[in-house]
Amino acid sequence: MMTRKSLAELSASLEKELVLSVYIARENEDPGMGDAWRRRLASVITGVRSDVEGQAPQDLPAFDRATEWVASEFEPFGRILPHEGWCVFATQDRVWHAEGLPFLPPEIVRWTKGPYLAPYVRSFKSARPVVLGLVDHYHAHIYRFQDEELSAVLELEVEREISEASDVGVQKRASGATGMRGMTGTDYAQRSQAEEARRLQNRVVGAIEKMCGSEGGVVVGGTREAAGAMRRELEDKLPGRVLEVSELSFDSERDELLAYLRVATSRLTSARQARLLEKSADPRRGSHGWDETCRALAAGAVDTLLVARGLIATAPDDAERLIRLALTQGAEVEEVGGELGDRLMAETDGVVGRLRFVPAGVG
Repeated sequence: MMTRKSLAELSASLEKELVLSVYIARENEDPGMGDAWRRRLASVITGVRSDVEGQAPQDLPAFDRATEWVASEFEPFGRILPHEGWCVFATQDRVWHAEGLPFLPPEIVRWTKGPYLAPYVRSFKSARPVVLGLVDHYHAHIYRFQDEELSAVLELEVEREISEASDVGVQKRASGATGMRGMTGTDYAQRSQAEEARRLQNRVVGAIEKMCGSEGGVVVGGTREAAGAMRRELEDKLPGRVLEVSELSFDSERDELLAYLRVATSRLTSARQARLLEKSADPRRGSHGWDETCRALAAGAVDTLLVARGLIATAPDDAERLIRLALTQGAEVEEVGGELGDRLMAETDGVVGRLRFVPAGVG
């Protein structure tokens, strides 16, 4: 996945070049229609070529060469596209970027000055790490989920003697004295067990907090009691960025972990965007609507641009203009879907900016 910085650099390097931008989605409903994406892509490219021929026939040779480059990217694939979607940016000289997308993009083919970026910003949410912690009182497995990749990072456990003392071992030593007045072997084992469990929780919380950084989220699973305690402690340190998923355990298969993490990532993204919108509601901290946000972007005042998915769909050129300006300034860009996106469309013309400072004419 490209970062905001690399996407901005690509846009700047090609802003004067004619670029063929292609977004295509695979079929998920009917496996028998697996190669339909190829026919759809060919049909859309034919339509765009007809427009180029009619409006700018001098550009047709460049368009055809760019089309050949795009076709070469798809040639190795079989009937099934190997990702939810795919994007390609090509000029007449070469392919500048091509990659699989972890979501179903709108199917778009555009021939414009500079790459068409608006649909791509949805992939930014996958670049934020989501840390998964599976915990019980004795063990912790920590994973990182980022860019659709799940990797095991760390395994922690309490001392083996302590974990054993919770069952068979404690019964064997229960009648013996510990050397501490008024404390049997059972009492000592139970207190030691609680202390070790607490140490384990502290180590796990510290590791997760470090892995999350300033933008990541957390998913907690495992035994109910241990996961609940972990969630409560993490929420104090990472408010609004923690989800407990009771269905996840140490026995969960990899595919099950991935399925729940994808849903959790969307929920964490929505929660993050809701917080951004709440903070931006204050006129001193946010620009609202097209006019205010354009002025704020022109002044370099936008820290985070929130664009409704509906605006990208209904006014792609307007959305693209805003997104390019934001990326050029190093601002974050959030594509907002679902109910929040609908609210943006209804209340603010589909766009809000969180401000670094209040420029003249905004607020």
